[in-house]
Parts: sequence; C-alpha cells; structure tokens
Amino acid sequence: MGAAVRRREDPTLLRGAGRYVDDLWLPHTACMTVVRSPHGHALIRGLDATRAAALPGVLTVLTATDLDGRVDPEPAVGIPPSARRPPRPLLARDTVRYVGEPVAVVVAENRYLATDAAEAIAVEYEPLPAVSDPEAALASGAPRVHAGLPDNVALTSSWSEGEVDGAFARAHAVVSVRLRNQRLAGMALEPRACVVVRKSSRRPRTSLTGRPTRIAANAQRASSA
Repeated sequence: MGAAVRRREDPTLLRGAGRYVDDLWLPHTACMTVVRSPHGHALIRGLDATRAAALPGVLTVLTATDLDGRVDPEPAVGIPPSARRPPRPLLARDTVRYVGEPVAVVVAENRYLATDAAEAIAVEYEPLPAVSDPEAALASGAPRVHAGLPDNVALTSSWSEGEVDGAFARAHAVVSVRLRNQRLAGMALEPRACVVVRKSSRRPRTSLTGRPTRIAANAQRASSA
C-alpha cells in the first residue's frame, strides 16, 4: 500500500495500437447520430424529419413516437427507491430539460450521411425559464424541471447515530464548515459505445461499458419488439 504502481496500458495507447469500438468496422455497419437539444429547458412545438428520412443512405429516423410500446423509459440508476423518480424517456417528446437531451436519432450507411440527415431534421423549440445553480433550484418559485412535481427536490434524507445533541453540548469546541465541491464529468477517450452483429439467434456484442449485462438485456428486448 502507498507504493507507486507502474502503468501497463500506456505504451499501447501512445503507439496508437489501442483497440476501441470505433476500430471494429464490420461489413454492413450502420452509424447512428443523435439530434440533441440546444436548450436547457424548452417545449418541443414541432419536429419534422421528412426531409432527413428521404436522403440517400438513410436507413431510419426515430423520434419519441416511434418508441411507444417498444422501449421503456431509462431507469434512474443509483437513485434510492424513496426518491422521486419521474419518467426519463430515451427521446424527448414534448419537453427538453437539459442541453444535449436526445430528441431524435438517425441511422445511416455511414457517419457522414447520418450527420447530414441529423442536420436536416427541423425541430421547433419554445424556450422556457431554466435554472442551473443547485441552490437557486431549491428556491421557492424556481423553474421546475418536471412540471408534475411540486419542486426540484429529488430526495431529502438524514441519519444520526448516538446522542448527537449531547455530544455537541459536551464538546470543548464546535466547528462548522461549508464545503462546495466542483462538478464532475467523466471524459473517456471514447464514449460509451457498442457493436452488435445479428446472426440468427446469436447476437455477439462488443461493448465499451462497465455494464455488459444491461446492454445485453436491452438489445434482446429491442430485437424482440
């Protein structure tokens, strides 16, 4: 413990010899591009994918209505059961609630065709008030992320052990401190990705995630829908 551990993965990556999902370019591979919201909070007043779907090389265009009855909303992973858990659809239907929220997807023969088609999708937004500061979001009257909830609090929880009040009363000194932590976002060299090859009843998958069983379950459910 406490000793420096020599990294073994660096030489492969520095020489460009690493293997990522993007390196697994198999015959007949299709690419998906996601159309994302540029707004932190907005109503979706219109979405027209007609021109995108008609472009050469586009295999399909999907919006929220195409997923009805086929794909369940994404569960809130790691959230205690007692917390408020509003539905989190894979594609926004009427409202977007954060910058980058997926609104539509395009599947095409290559990434360039998919990107061109995504840019051809017309989405009409009506911006709504948004709040990005956590403490401001707790204030009375703050814009609500989910209109069906009374406020922006997902969970209130506390715990104690022993005689807390008595321990403070007997203490020689009491120190209070307010800690403000930075926001954190993991930035991998390659985002989460997977390659699926469908061969009759066998569906080999290569996934760059720490949850292969969830990927497998979702792929099985999607293929049987």
